[in-house]
Amino acid sequence: KGLPSIEKAESAVASAAESVDQLLIFSGRKVLQREKTDLRQTLIDLEPLLKRRVQPPITFEMTLEPLESTFDVDRQLLSSSLIHLIENAVEAMDSGGDISVTLTEAIINEPHRTTTSVIAPGTYGHIQIKDTGVGISDAHRDKIFEPFFTTKGRDQRRGLGLSMVHGFIVQSEGHINLDSTPGEGTTVDLWLPSSGRAKQAAP
Repeated sequence: KGLPSIEKAESAVASAAESVDQLLIFSGRKVLQREKTDLRQTLIDLEPLLKRRVQPPITFEMTLEPLESTFDVDRQLLSSSLIHLIENAVEAMDSGGDISVTLTEAIINEPHRTTTSVIAPGTYGHIQIKDTGVGISDAHRDKIFEPFFTTKGRDQRRGLGLSMVHGFIVQSEGHINLDSTPGEGTTVDLWLPSSGRAKQAAP
């Protein structure tokens, strides 16, 4: 009887530690381990982990264009963010559908507004995650990046998933945009500035 109780306690401690870590990311108080990164190679290395989270009748496709720039990124948090976004997409498709991940190098010539900020001119690594799931309602879309907000039931896991992703991207001096239509799907766009060009315009 003792062992299961110990395992439950360890699980609770690990979960609490994860929540604290995510809160630090959300609040911008966690020190990121940023290093010069080849975004394309990072996503190539991550692809098997993402594919394992997608099962038929859901299809998964990744398109990665060559990039000329390098990017200062915390690779572990980038990987965690992408895994979370893929898991969210899978949960939105009980009856199957399509998930795609694309990587391009975006050159922004004029300020470009997203749902949460304004992207300053510069060169960015643009990662787009698109699904054909149930989508997000207008009422939920405005709250989607709030800590602990969830559309899941009481018995399901709650956390800081999307708020953590948002905090990580903002702390990386990047930008995030979420566009969703109920019944059609959701698209999440991430922009990460190239090395030496990190500029964050005011929201």
